[in-house]
Amino acid sequence: MLAGLVALITLAPLAWVSSAYVSRALTTPTLFAPRSELDLLLVSLTDTSPELAKLPAAFANRPGEKALRVPLTSRPYAGVALDEPTADWRGYQTLRIDVTNPTRSELPLRIRVQDRIHDGSVTDRFEGTERLAPGTRRTIEIPLEKISAAPQNRRLDLGQVSTVFLYKAGGEGAREMWLSRISLQ
Repeated sequence: MLAGLVALITLAPLAWVSSAYVSRALTTPTLFAPRSELDLLLVSLTDTSPELAKLPAAFANRPGEKALRVPLTSRPYAGVALDEPTADWRGYQTLRIDVTNPTRSELPLRIRVQDRIHDGSVTDRFEGTERLAPGTRRTIEIPLEKISAAPQNRRLDLGQVSTVFLYKAGGEGAREMWLSRISLQ
């Protein structure tokens, strides 16, 4: 009996994370849409643990809509990363990011996409900026051709995407954003 209990305690976290991977695989072309705590297992925030909360009512499409609240501290590069996103983006045309800036400050949102052979340099990935006006919810659309063509000396491999990171580069300005969905179209 003790061995069974030890096995259960040991295997439960593995089963929980495996469930998150299966859920992500089954929802492609949606890369991230926070519906439950399970969806938060495969995202990382720079300064805190992921928090699923009710989107402020002024920005919600329906009452009680939930989203990922992302604190943007004064620390440079505060934001959210999709951990091991669905890697194969071939066959899709557009990356779509549904994001809200509820603050009174403009949010210069940096969007980074890297593939598995990324060499660590700024010139070997997609790095773009979208400006979100104060008090707005917006769906940002980025053509995958633009993402693929971004590295300086090669094409980004859309069959081996490894990182999607949304962040604020400087310490000034907006102090939070809300992420509702990241998907491919």
